[in-house]
Amino acid sequence: MNMDVLNSNDYRRGFADGQKDAEANKDPNYIRMGLSLKYVIHGSPALESYARGYNDGYREAMRKSIVQKVEVVNTPKDKESPNTGSIKDNRVINHQTSSRSMNSIQSFELQIEALRKMEQLLRGTIEDLLSRMNLYNNQVHALLEEGLPTEFLEQYNEKYLEVNNQRLRSLTEEMEEADIKCIYDTIAKLEDIDI
Repeated sequence: MNMDVLNSNDYRRGFADGQKDAEANKDPNYIRMGLSLKYVIHGSPALESYARGYNDGYREAMRKSIVQKVEVVNTPKDKESPNTGSIKDNRVINHQTSSRSMNSIQSFELQIEALRKMEQLLRGTIEDLLSRMNLYNNQVHALLEEGLPTEFLEQYNEKYLEVNNQRLRSLTEEMEEADIKCIYDTIAKLEDIDI
């Protein structure tokens, strides 16, 4: 196992990964984001640190990779230069070219779209979980009419059903407050990248 994964500075690791991907002309890729034991311990702050570093490293490498192309265009007239005497009229035209910039912008747009789909899937999962729990609660209570002992239902409701309902509510709140927030934060960071 790579020791960087065990004891990493997630920002620095992300920065290096971002630089390496940009220099290799690869599209941004956050697949290595969760490869740190700090993620297991600290959760989304480790992911956010890695993503911030990755974006900074990628952006820095992209800025360095923009090629300055200088083209000299000669004109037929000779001109006098105050410093050098007779010279050709040379116009210098600077061109900034980088096909990687366009590819990166498109890649960021695809990543943002995928993150938005992920958010929709997560919201659908939350909705499904709550819906299934409500259905289960209703079906258990309906079993009273089919002969389920009232005392058993009261004990079951108190010991298990309410506890499970609370756990599920906590889980879905955590998904809303942490998971979806992490997705929104990542989208915002991708939208803020200036290439």
